[in-house]
Amino acid sequence: MIEFRSSGSPYERGLAHGRTFAPLVKEHIGVTCQMEAGHEDEIAELVATMERNVGVQSPATLEELRGIADGAGLTLADIMTLNYWPEVTSATVGLRLCSLVAFTDVAHGPIIGKTSDHPLVSVRFLALQRVANDAGLDYIRGTFLGTLGTRGGINEAGLAIVCATIVPRTLNRDGVPVMVLIQKILEECRTVEEAVALAEKMPSVNYGAHLLVGDAGGAAAVIERMPMRMGVRRPADSLLYNTNHPLAPNTRDHNGADAALNENSQARYDRLTALIPETPRTAEGMQSILRDHTEPGAICQHGGPSGLHTTGAYVMLPAEGTMFMAPGCPCQHPLIPLKVE
Repeated sequence: MIEFRSSGSPYERGLAHGRTFAPLVKEHIGVTCQMEAGHEDEIAELVATMERNVGVQSPATLEELRGIADGAGLTLADIMTLNYWPEVTSATVGLRLCSLVAFTDVAHGPIIGKTSDHPLVSVRFLALQRVANDAGLDYIRGTFLGTLGTRGGINEAGLAIVCATIVPRTLNRDGVPVMVLIQKILEECRTVEEAVALAEKMPSVNYGAHLLVGDAGGAAAVIERMPMRMGVRRPADSLLYNTNHPLAPNTRDHNGADAALNENSQARYDRLTALIPETPRTAEGMQSILRDHTEPGAICQHGGPSGLHTTGAYVMLPAEGTMFMAPGCPCQHPLIPLKVE
């Protein structure tokens, strides 16, 4: 597994990131940012909108992106297009999907699990990043080279976060990509309630997400952040789980996913509903869920009709400040225990 450390100002962190991994960042753009001709003006306009909004709501993030671009010898637009490819394509190309679970009836605090489903080539760019953040909280996260994306992360306060895609039907031209919000949560928030309050202020632009957060004090919630709506789900019967369709009362009618994605998402959700009651409430039990191959609705995906591949997995123990990360599909790679240093 690739591991790297980031320190200094946001621009300095980005500059070192880009310089160190310039060949892989360029390769990542080459294999990911593929779209049929004819959309160039539309993409340029959307990227400019996101640049403006990120600069207003999270200027440090924009500086870090600029650093990656300068370090890798690329334009800021190149790096923003890679980072926010789902937003650039309005969630029509290269979907990122996931399954999320939290046990909240554990004596020492919640146990959180996530599979990360991407195009299979993405695993080549998967990395563990350790961030020494002079202006806020230090954190670790699973990410992809050339991006500030967070597949799963935990900060020094013990706040853990994982995410799963929601495809909405709306656009918010004042919104930011959801990954911008996730990074700010890791940098600034110590509790679930602080994360909820921050999410209220930062709507997404045209791509939504379930943000499952848990803290060292034992709280957990799922924030369903969409462009024009936000819902917060609290544990029911000591459980929280979801796949890739909205579930909160005020967001569930805003699902814009196509039939194939909805079918895949519902099958995994039904499988979680059946699997969770028989699973021990332990880190090992959570890992067994992430490795499940039962069809229909396998949690660990290997292509098939959906063409989706599980390229990583995470188990979080916020009360212990521990994140387990699998550097590939969890049925073939061990989940490695990691802590913020």
